[in-house]
Amino acid sequence: LQQRGFAVLSELAWLAYQRYRFSQQGPQQPLPLKVPRLDKQHFQGVVEPAAAQHKLLLQTMISAVHANGPLTPSRHKAFWRQAVASCTSPSILNALRELLNAPLAAAELAADAPEGITRIIMYTAAVLAAEPGERGSELFLQGLAAQLQLPLPLTDALHSVTGPSQSAA
Repeated sequence: LQQRGFAVLSELAWLAYQRYRFSQQGPQQPLPLKVPRLDKQHFQGVVEPAAAQHKLLLQTMISAVHANGPLTPSRHKAFWRQAVASCTSPSILNALRELLNAPLAAAELAADAPEGITRIIMYTAAVLAAEPGERGSELFLQGLAAQLQLPLPLTDALHSVTGPSQSAA
């Protein structure tokens, strides 16, 4: 994941947040405490996350990929080839190599997640990495949403902006 990848995640999260906000009876209504009223600059500020946030997003995506069981050798190679082709940072590749073999449970990911925007972007990343229609992926996403304390209308909005193949179960 480079800056463009984070920009895409941030934009998708922003679009979903907008859908969620307007589905909650219009923009003037108060939102639940865990999802404060935000403007677009909040999402754009995560485009260049700190190293800890970067690692957390990678852990989230890798855990989502692993939700249906360990990666087969061919999937592991394909995932690694894609990472090498899209990443120019040796330190990120080294971290990714370690993370590929150590997926975390939703509770572990949520425990490391700061409140706010990062949680929304984490879930967006997980939706994009998960395998649509696979039971393990769906269970992982449900558990992650619960652990991150994201309301169902917000997770539904996140699924809707990622496309019909990624819609919620």
